[in-house]
Amino acid sequence: MAAPLVFFALFCLVQGASWTQRSFVESERPHPLPYGWLDTGLAAEDVMVPLTFVLNVRQPNLLLNKALEVSDPDSKFYANYASLDNIIAEFAPDQKTINLVKSWLVKHGVDAENIEVTPTRDFVRVKVPVATANKMFDITLRQFKHAEHGTVVRTVGPYSLPTPLAKVVSFVAGLVRFPAKGQIKSIERQAEKRQSDVIVDPKFVWKSFGTEGIKSTNNNNSQAVAQFLAQYYAPDDLTAFETKYVLPKQHVTVVGTNDITNPGMEATLDIEYITATGLNVPTWFWSTSGEHEGQERFVDWAQGLNKRETIPWVHSISYGDDESTITSTYKDRLDQEFQKLALRGITLLFASGDNGVGCKDTCTNLPNWPASSTFVTAVGGFDGSFNGDTISSGGFSNYFSQPDWQKQAVANYLKNEPHLPPSTQYNVTGRAIPDVSAFSENVEVYCGGSWTFVGGTSCAAPTFAGVVSLINDALLSAGKKPVGSMNPALYKIGASTPKAFVDITSGNNQNGCCKGFDAAQGWDPQTGWGGPNFPVLKSAFLALQK
Repeated sequence: MAAPLVFFALFCLVQGASWTQRSFVESERPHPLPYGWLDTGLAAEDVMVPLTFVLNVRQPNLLLNKALEVSDPDSKFYANYASLDNIIAEFAPDQKTINLVKSWLVKHGVDAENIEVTPTRDFVRVKVPVATANKMFDITLRQFKHAEHGTVVRTVGPYSLPTPLAKVVSFVAGLVRFPAKGQIKSIERQAEKRQSDVIVDPKFVWKSFGTEGIKSTNNNNSQAVAQFLAQYYAPDDLTAFETKYVLPKQHVTVVGTNDITNPGMEATLDIEYITATGLNVPTWFWSTSGEHEGQERFVDWAQGLNKRETIPWVHSISYGDDESTITSTYKDRLDQEFQKLALRGITLLFASGDNGVGCKDTCTNLPNWPASSTFVTAVGGFDGSFNGDTISSGGFSNYFSQPDWQKQAVANYLKNEPHLPPSTQYNVTGRAIPDVSAFSENVEVYCGGSWTFVGGTSCAAPTFAGVVSLINDALLSAGKKPVGSMNPALYKIGASTPKAFVDITSGNNQNGCCKGFDAAQGWDPQTGWGGPNFPVLKSAFLALQK
């Protein structure tokens, strides 16, 4: 009897709601068709379309403030992290909102039992036929094809919802965004000329960052690499890498898909270097690599993290899009997912990108997202000779404002740097990136049964992440909390204890017609504070928690 009762309740709610007035969601303007995609015609009406309704969080200002407080070393709430249950209780949409969405879906013929609501109650997933989706969103879905990415069903027009729904829905994933493999800012630059001939391997990393002989011993420690876009790793490759460098055999917990017969360079270098630097740290391979029939990877990833009470403390992610290609609604809503993770004490490290300052045809900077979010740590790159890597993405966000915790570091750089790019090229009041950096050239990996060298900030992110895991090991073993969303702490430490970092003072990240930023003493927009000097950085973090 339960299902009929639910259906009857939702039917009653539909009868009491007004669905005639509609409002646009995300944008009133058409969405541009990304490069390389071909419109092949109308989508067949019976094709099933997977959709995710991403709902507004409740009390967003409180969420932001709490995420800031637990991340601020000067706050009395520093490292006072919240459980997933507490976050759900305070910030999840109320049941009335869930019922409103469900009732509208039922009105369009969706079986109530086929509507999936995540534990955090802010993601609602369904599959509907193209014909139904066209009516639901007042759109015309079409089929698009790409030589590398295959076929997807999307619309490039704006979409709308009945106004009562539009007020509670941030965006609907699966309608307007296209898979963007070509926009990964990362890897496989082994065919290009190197700016340094120094080979980077685990032994070189340990010596450079002061982690020789350091292994994790705390069972509560954990780390992860996030993988998207059909990127997998082969356990046999990892074993060969471990054997050459006499690394402890690392068990890897796989979440999602991992096709061990089809290892990718991105996934392989990530898993090899996070385990080589974060020695003996329980490691997860968190994969949304199947692309979920064209669904959006960040949405899937965020959903996956928020389904679990226990998740790894440190996450390395080597994926990014041009900040300007993402709608403000999408950036803001995903940023709230980062804030939830910050409130839980989770550390997110994103590769800053491999396009230097980034450059539009108008000779203005083009930063990368999510590296530009204030709730992630952006990791730039330098080579084995400790010169800033030309490809290391850095500069200033055109969307996110500059947070208080980095204003002094930025001001010092702008005041003392004699060769700044033209002021018209960048947004001096924006969030500045990167925050830190690590090796991004001539990095040795074992993939697909052979040794090779790769480059890109994709190498830097997992390398720095492993060092963060070793710091967490020291904190946890001392009865303290993990570093969490660590940017405010990094900038406080950088100002008071500069020897906590391997400072990079030479290099420039010019791109196209855009002049680059010079690396300099202290923080700079090419390499951030530089690489980690583990013994000093560990002590500094231990001192922050009384």
